Amino acid sequence: MAHTPTAELDRCNARQDALRSDVSRIVGAGSLLALRQLNVRHTFVDAAVIYALIAGTLVTTWVLHAHFGPWCLLAAPLLACVTGVAFNWINAQLHEASHHLLLPSKRWNDRYCNWALGALALQDVQTYRATHGMHHSQLHTQNDPDLPVYTTYVGSSRHVARGLLRDLSMLTLLERVRHVAAFFERYPRLRPKVPLALRCGQVGGQVLLLAAFVSTCGAWGAVYYLSIYAYGLLGVFPALIRIRTVVEHYRPAGDGEFVSRSTVPPLLQRWMVGARMDYHFEHHLFPNVPYYNLKVLNRALTEAGLFETPAALTGPAFLTTDYVQSYGRLAREPEAC
Repeated sequence: MAHTPTAELDRCNARQDALRSDVSRIVGAGSLLALRQLNVRHTFVDAAVIYALIAGTLVTTWVLHAHFGPWCLLAAPLLACVTGVAFNWINAQLHEASHHLLLPSKRWNDRYCNWALGALALQDVQTYRATHGMHHSQLHTQNDPDLPVYTTYVGSSRHVARGLLRDLSMLTLLERVRHVAAFFERYPRLRPKVPLALRCGQVGGQVLLLAAFVSTCGAWGAVYYLSIYAYGLLGVFPALIRIRTVVEHYRPAGDGEFVSRSTVPPLLQRWMVGARMDYHFEHHLFPNVPYYNLKVLNRALTEAGLFETPAALTGPAFLTTDYVQSYGRLAREPEAC
């Protein structure tokens, strides 16, 4: 049975309010307030990981080219996966910054994220915040700008394969660009004013990265930049986003008034797919809690047995322990109507 966006939103908000009250009762208001405290050490450690991944890719490319010449291209798919993971981490940092959870100062929170991280991936926190805020306020309705990400190319193995193929062929990126442009045409008041200096900085960052590849690998460096760095951003990264977003938000038939889903995956999947956005059930209830404290909240709810009983406010539908298997299973199930 189809629902109007208003009815669906009312149902989702009521569900979140009930869940929020239940979690608050279990954890306590004082503990929830304490979980909102920022620890900027995580902010800079995460940035160090991102730079290490990108620098490691550049150094590895240089070493392989020095020893094997253009045969280095055989390693390009693997190296593009590494840069794709780095961009996935940058996306997670943009997510945190959109909620003002990287630095205590809102101004420096945005400046730091834009210049230190977003410029590497041609993204800015202002644009992310505009669309992500609507995602939170209009979750699971037709007004949710992320709805196409977790409701298209699902329902069968054929659709799943087609969606991932579109990601890897960079068609998903083009669709996303058009979708965001249409979003701001529909909601012009939300269109952010991104400084020209930041746009120039984003282009300048790419020029510097291209120069780094060329200076270490000669003319072949331009090919490596496109096949390893650029393709990691334009092809691999959208595939990782699709897997994570479907696992977090897709509602198979029978899941009722579903909100979102947390994932406690193996270490490799946490690094590659989760990238600091694993505890999404808790995040949608308490978006002002930084990711490292959501883990603490998840542990408290797990110990309280909140995820064990399907008849309770939560249940297995709100927690999974694997991204890849969960994506394969969820994306092949009929969607809740």
